[in-house]
Amino acid sequence: MAQSIEPNIADLANGWMKSYNLPYKLEQETINSEIDNALKDYESKSGGKGGNRPDAKVLLQDKNLNYFLY
Repeated sequence: MAQSIEPNIADLANGWMKSYNLPYKLEQETINSEIDNALKDYESKSGGKGGNRPDAKVLLQDKNLNYFLY
């Protein structure tokens, strides 16, 4: 059976975010209640209700005070 490369890719991407000092949160960490509730209510990958958990989340704000979720 082939081994998944997903953990290696996640580790690489998390390293990039850390190197740029981005305020990222991992899969089960809270970013803010509004976003956490939206992710909880959104359909999962398999189409079920509640359970969308991205590997990492970043919430940034620009100079005009607009927020961007990555």
